Amino acid sequence: MNQKYTQWVVCFICVMLVGCSSYEKKADKLAAKNNWIKAVKMYQLASTEDPENVIVAKKLSLAKEQGADYYYSHGYRSAAMDNYSEAIEFFSLSLQLRPDEKTRLELDKAKKGRTKQKSQLLTQKGINLLNQSRLTEAYTSLLQALNYIPDNELAQNKLSEVKQKQESVTETLSEAESLLVDQKWQKAGSKYDEVLSTWSDNSVAIEGRKVVDRHLDYEKYFEMGEKELALLHWEKAFFAFTEASNRIETPEVKEKINICLPYVKSIRFVKKTKDSLQESKLTSAEEYAHQAISFNPQNTEASRLKEEILGQQKKANIYFLKANQAKENQEWESAIEFYQATLRLWSDYTLAEQGLTECQQALNQKSNYRITLHGAVILPFKPIAQTPWDGLAGGRVSGAGAFIAYLAKVSGPANAIVAEISNEILTMANRGTAAPDCYPIISVEGQRVGGEGYKDQDDYLPNWNLAIDAYNVSKLDNRIVDISIYDSDLSNNDNVGSYQIELGDLLKKEGVQNILCFSPGNIDTGILVLKISVQRF
Repeated sequence: MNQKYTQWVVCFICVMLVGCSSYEKKADKLAAKNNWIKAVKMYQLASTEDPENVIVAKKLSLAKEQGADYYYSHGYRSAAMDNYSEAIEFFSLSLQLRPDEKTRLELDKAKKGRTKQKSQLLTQKGINLLNQSRLTEAYTSLLQALNYIPDNELAQNKLSEVKQKQESVTETLSEAESLLVDQKWQKAGSKYDEVLSTWSDNSVAIEGRKVVDRHLDYEKYFEMGEKELALLHWEKAFFAFTEASNRIETPEVKEKINICLPYVKSIRFVKKTKDSLQESKLTSAEEYAHQAISFNPQNTEASRLKEEILGQQKKANIYFLKANQAKENQEWESAIEFYQATLRLWSDYTLAEQGLTECQQALNQKSNYRITLHGAVILPFKPIAQTPWDGLAGGRVSGAGAFIAYLAKVSGPANAIVAEISNEILTMANRGTAAPDCYPIISVEGQRVGGEGYKDQDDYLPNWNLAIDAYNVSKLDNRIVDISIYDSDLSNNDNVGSYQIELGDLLKKEGVQNILCFSPGNIDTGILVLKISVQRF
């Protein structure tokens, strides 16, 4: 056969050297890959296209012979290895290319081998299931084995053994069913277990055992619930009765659940109350405590918690009222502090949250402001020499008096500073001292207005009306506003008084403000009361 195969190959190569059609070329490539079925089809198409082409005819004949031998040899090898399914496939392909008796015989032998093999595998599977007491599955597997090979003696013997074991538990199964009907759960369970020890996949015994287990569990949990109920352990009793109801729902267990449920809800709302109270969520805690009492009015712990909540709410409301007052006065930072103090005690107080948000928005709101220094009340003596200002004048009591009145207002009538300087101010004013020729300078982050051109002589109430504009400012703005008052009579334009404040702080109260302003030295060297207004534009 090897010599014949070699001759075919040599011949095949030779004929391939001759010119080919497109079908012929495709066939040549398929043949080179041992894809003989498709190669033969391509050669047949090429032959149809050119019936007189003897080379194509020769290639077609060689492809059929060589392909048949190729598939036959592979089928024979597969059959020798008991791979009957593969052998059948190869023999069938060989017969497509070359129908002969020899191949047909090998195909029949392979089919018989596969049938026997399947019967043996099913028999072994049945034996394994039998050893596991899975008689239902074992019976099915052994019966299938006999369908392939009816005279399979091993399968026949094992099938008889299965039937015998099934028959041996028939009476026991019948007893179990009768006990189940009589509601003798323990005895019925024992009988079902006896059946299952021999026939583990008996569906009737499996289902019967489930019914028994449900009733036994029901009785166990119901009894447990009764004991806990007697001790007023509501949650434990509720759990036990619920588990019993999950097994079998009866009017008795429903009634027990309904008895426990209000107390269980009350206990659970108490837990929620405690959790909310721990987080200072007094609104939620109050609602939960109310729910706990509504389900069980005798729940003393819920009543105690409600009193605790009310006490903490009262404390929080003290801060809340202060916050509202500060907000009304547009004292935003103080209001924010009081609202935050409120929320530390009562974290879910909606009104406090709203107030805090509004105050924060007010502080963050940006606008344009005009800051105007209208004038000042000035102490009528020189800052450094502590002597009266130069010049003669009269009728200055009103200015000095306004200054004294302001000091009394901001410091209190009993303040030692007021008492010490009041007489001196009035005396000097009555002597007719003149006002210093002071002038202001205001600066805000690079902007600067004022200077010597704003001198205002011979008046205790200088009127400057000096304005500076600040744009896109919020009440959290930390830029510094510097207001300095200088006197040109003294050497080097000495500083009579200075005042620095953050821009945001200055804007927190719109309208006219009076500001006490000290000189850089001690209080005796110079003192003024500045009159400033802040307006939005």
